Amino acid sequence: MLKTKVLLVIVAVLSLSWAVNAAQSPLAVRSRGIAVNLDAHGRITAIKNLITGANYPVSADDCRIVLDSATISLSDVPMKLSSNIGNSIAFTGSASGLEITRVYTAAANRGYFNRDLSIKNISGKPIVVKTIMDCSLVFAKPFASAAFHDDNMSRPDMLYETSVNVFMRNPVGGLCAGLKYPYFKPDIANDHVSLYYEPNYRLKPGEKLDLPTMFVAAYKKLGCTVRKAITWKTRVLSMKQEEMDLGEVRAMQQVMGDYLTEYPLPKDGYYLWLNCYWADKTLRGRMDAQRADGYIKLMDEAKMAKCLDLVTIGSVWCGWGLFIKPAPEIDAVGADAVLPRNPFTDRVVEHAQSLGLATSGFCEPNAATRHYRKDHPDFRIQPKPNGPTVADNCHANPEYEDWFYKLTCSAIDTYHLQKWAWDHSWMKRPMICYNPTHGHEPGNCEFDEYRNVTDMIMKLRQRYPRELLEIYWGLKEAGPWSLRGLSSLENLYENGQDTGHNMSIADDLRFQHWYNHNYRFIPTHLDLAQIYMTRERNGHLYSILSALSASTHASLADWTPFTTQSEADKIFAPLRRWKAWANANQAYLRDRVDLFGQPIRTDGIDGTAHIIGDKGFIFVFNPWPEEHWGSIPLTDTIGLEKGSKFSLDNITGDAPKRLGVYKKGDNFVFPIPGKSAMLIELKPTNDAISHIIVPTGTKAQPAFPRY
Repeated sequence: MLKTKVLLVIVAVLSLSWAVNAAQSPLAVRSRGIAVNLDAHGRITAIKNLITGANYPVSADDCRIVLDSATISLSDVPMKLSSNIGNSIAFTGSASGLEITRVYTAAANRGYFNRDLSIKNISGKPIVVKTIMDCSLVFAKPFASAAFHDDNMSRPDMLYETSVNVFMRNPVGGLCAGLKYPYFKPDIANDHVSLYYEPNYRLKPGEKLDLPTMFVAAYKKLGCTVRKAITWKTRVLSMKQEEMDLGEVRAMQQVMGDYLTEYPLPKDGYYLWLNCYWADKTLRGRMDAQRADGYIKLMDEAKMAKCLDLVTIGSVWCGWGLFIKPAPEIDAVGADAVLPRNPFTDRVVEHAQSLGLATSGFCEPNAATRHYRKDHPDFRIQPKPNGPTVADNCHANPEYEDWFYKLTCSAIDTYHLQKWAWDHSWMKRPMICYNPTHGHEPGNCEFDEYRNVTDMIMKLRQRYPRELLEIYWGLKEAGPWSLRGLSSLENLYENGQDTGHNMSIADDLRFQHWYNHNYRFIPTHLDLAQIYMTRERNGHLYSILSALSASTHASLADWTPFTTQSEADKIFAPLRRWKAWANANQAYLRDRVDLFGQPIRTDGIDGTAHIIGDKGFIFVFNPWPEEHWGSIPLTDTIGLEKGSKFSLDNITGDAPKRLGVYKKGDNFVFPIPGKSAMLIELKPTNDAISHIIVPTGTKAQPAFPRY
């Protein structure tokens, strides 16, 4: 018994000594929410959650790189400190013909750190990087639980459910960890995490390869539950229930939000365009004299609307065909990658420019009817060794992807387009190609494809800093990590195509955006918002406010014909009013806090808070016929970081209507009529306190539910 007590004392003293030494280690990266301590070789020895105060000692930190000729374990490689500047520490070592660099960074005001990994071939001969195990941590003390999180997209005929992160959970808080790459596979338990992926990449002599960045984020539980409330079969969402604490969700929203940077749109202010593909079905297809006349007429009307910045060209490649239908002129484009001019498109674009309206184009990166590079049938995917090819070209082939990039630039430059979009297939899974001439290793080449496609988007972003770059279906099989460089994405599916649970089009829009933010962690500014003039059954205003709550830009997806300016003034008065409001309040629309839970849950209201400092706006929606009550805490949970007393006014109508004056920390309890939307302005005030009278027995829905 005495020996046991002595042993326990020794272990306790050693643990305390280790913790003190780790805390005092000069090799540490620290931010507001997290600190990571490193040994002399750059291996993690401890991670501290500075939000909860919890310390997580790490007993092993490894990275295993499997080559065609050797296996490297970084725990055995004597990495040396190569840089220690500010909040960035780099280590470099070499093994089996590779120079390996790890760089730790953390921004001062964030709750996570990054670890970059790069390798350089110094062997003088090609090396094939087969598989990598990274983010491989063994914790000295197990967490209470561990869970893998994917993007919750699901469709039987496609491989969605791309990887996002893992959660290491304790009762008070924990860690989120992952790789900024969609195709990693997890090996997790309560005491460890290891993430595997397959580059299958041939590294040329002297070539340096930047590999997916590892991240670890700290969070504190907020006691509020994010959960699904789907009672119907959705089109592309996983029906499997996954509950997360709001603190976990916000930690991942910060990581993803920093990764998916916001870029300026073609014009300052709220950007609004007319989507001709949806607004006028007669304009779909190959541009000819009749369609050119139709576009010109619609552009004249768009100018009279006095609120639209751009009109889309609804035929692919600026007039050469209907979506996923043959376009021989595009099939014939050769190595020069020059877009042929369509004379009818020339006339349409010239007219738009004379009106001061911008134009846009779009294409399908792959389609069964789109035979890009017909002169190069060897560019097509070959799924089996020595087998036949399929219709799609191989985007893992850098030569082909460079051609596709040049053709896109040719289209944008030829017609001075301010917006470009991709639809249909682009990244594919499984991505298997055995063609030995493609510049990638035979077999699984999803890493090459991902790298080529995302690099192309970033090259376009660098070349066209203010281009509105938009994706529809093309990257759904690559998930949120594939969205860098983009301005907008088509959420989960086409708005209004899944109306389960008797939802309206605007309800469906908010439903999709909620999943974008809370399960895919995509930032608000990337949401595509559609506004409808007549198709929204809860009214045009309901559609407008749903879109404003969602993003910094929107498309008008239907049209009301008119002939005179006075008619236009009447029809577009609401849209002009709210676009002017959005222009004045653009800063508040870039980010949001979701309120009340998933939209379209049975009898549930939903909403968003857009607060900066001590002022901002709250959108609330009631999609149900009956009146419902809501309760919102006036705290930092909604982003209210300053101030002590606030007025809340309903500004939905022509004149503001005072709802009350509340102190910070109060719950703002209010009713909202059935089938309606409400926009509330919150700002600091010195007015006397006043509250809405809540009838006895009223059950108000909490903004942050606990289940």
